[in-house]
This record gives sequence, C-alpha cells and structure tokens, in this order.
Amino acid sequence: MLQSIAERGRALIDRTRDRRGVAEQRSESLAQLCEDLLSGRGEASGVALAREILSRYGELKTGPRIAFFEALASGFGPDRNRLSVAASACGGAATATRPTTNGLEKKSAAEVLQDAAAALNGAKSVHVVLTGANGDHGDVRIQGGSSTGTLIQADGHAEITLIGNDSYIKADQAGLKAIGAPPAVQQHDAGRWLKAPTHDVTGFSLASLASQLTRYSGPLEPKVRQATLNGRKVVVISWQNGSKLYVANTGPAYPLRWDFKGPKPGRGAFSEYGAHFHITAPINPIDITSGV
Repeated sequence: MLQSIAERGRALIDRTRDRRGVAEQRSESLAQLCEDLLSGRGEASGVALAREILSRYGELKTGPRIAFFEALASGFGPDRNRLSVAASACGGAATATRPTTNGLEKKSAAEVLQDAAAALNGAKSVHVVLTGANGDHGDVRIQGGSSTGTLIQADGHAEITLIGNDSYIKADQAGLKAIGAPPAVQQHDAGRWLKAPTHDVTGFSLASLASQLTRYSGPLEPKVRQATLNGRKVVVISWQNGSKLYVANTGPAYPLRWDFKGPKPGRGAFSEYGAHFHITAPINPIDITSGV
C-alpha cells in the first residue's frame, strides 16, 4: 500500500513540476525539497518527496552533504523570537526575577539572630549534634513536644527521651550521679531505663535551644556577611569573641551551624528540619519520680 501511495504521489509531483516551469529550478536542491515536504499537503505527495530526498541524498559526496546540513541548520532551526515569547508566557520571565534569598543579608546581626531563634522554635523537628572541644558529645532529635538523644561527657554517659511531661533516662553510674540520682539508684539501676522528674532534663526542647541562641553572651558584630555552607547560601552572624552562627539565606531562617568560643568551645550542627522522627517511650522503665 505504501508503494502505491508513493507512486501516485510521484505522479502528482511530476504534473505539478510541469506547470511550474522555471520555478522548478528553485526546488532542485535537497534543502528546497525538504521545505516542500514540510509545507506541502497530502500524504501521497509527502511520501514521494521523502523518497526522492533520500534518493538524492544517497548520491551526494562529502562536500555536498556538508553543504546540505549547513542549509538545514540555517533554514530549519527554531524561531528564537517565538521561543522567547513562549517561555515568558510559561513563567520564564517570572523565574528570572524571583528573589534568590530570604532577605536576611539586608538585616542587622541582632535581627537575624532573633529570626533564627524564632525559626528554630517554630520548626516541626530538628536533628542537633553538639561537639565540645573537651570531647563532650550530644546527639538529639526533637519533634514537637518529644525528643530523644545521647549525651557523652567526661563524667558519664546518658540516653534521654522526653515525651510530653514524661522523662526517661538510661545512664551509667557517673551519669546518674551527674543528674543527682540517689546513691541507691546509682548503685542498682545503672544501665536501666528510669522514669525521672521532667525538671531534671533541660535543653532537650526547641524552645530551650532557641533561648540559648538569644542568651549567648558577648557583643555581636553589627553586620552579617553572606557565605555558603555545604553548598547552601547562608548569612553568618559573628560575635566579637570569634563565635559564629550560620543561618539559612534561603527559605526559613533556620540556624545550620553554631561555632561557639569561650570557656567551653564547641560546635552545634542543625539538620533534618521537618523530618519525621519515631520517638517512643522505653518499655518497662523504673519509676523514680517519687524518690528523687
């Protein structure tokens, strides 16, 4: 069937060429035939033109083939003006002018610090890793009113989980002594999950961390500077003692890293904002709420 269509189309082309006379010369080149193929109507003539184009192309040598492709590149490329108009209609122009930062670079250091504390306090969740120069280490995940993590210090090791008003602690003897557990608890319950008074555990909430940011002592440098941290745009708050707080310069003003100096230097890294953490109470804890 395709052969029949092609033959009929070739006959139509030949009859058309007879009527065109001298104008036929303008369509002798392959590029002109390609243009005829794109602008013509009717499947029969189209199939015939395509066959003729392929046949003539097969007869070309290297030089004429290069000239043919150059003609295609110059005559059959995209209409850049129409492309630009289409891109603008699809939002391209809006994308080009969309702000690329959250504007913190225009604020004072004190204002950015308040924004960072508010963003941290309002976050759904966060993962905080604290590392002290003396070897202390803390790894805490906080989500809403719950948190869980591990604290390692020179005077002990402890795992802590807070869920609402309930606090759970599992620590070695040194850790239990550090939180003020009775000697009997230190001796017999080390390494076991204990339900302890909530007031014994501090610093394990978003509000507490945010408060620590704003209460950090020492005068601030008045201006922030822009930088990048792990490929992300940030602004840097600097204290005159050398401490620095890196705050996201895109999206919410989340603190991302805190390098603090002073008597107890260290670093805090904030990540996984908005992540879902599966925080549950330990099974069968020993209730010492009435004995501490």
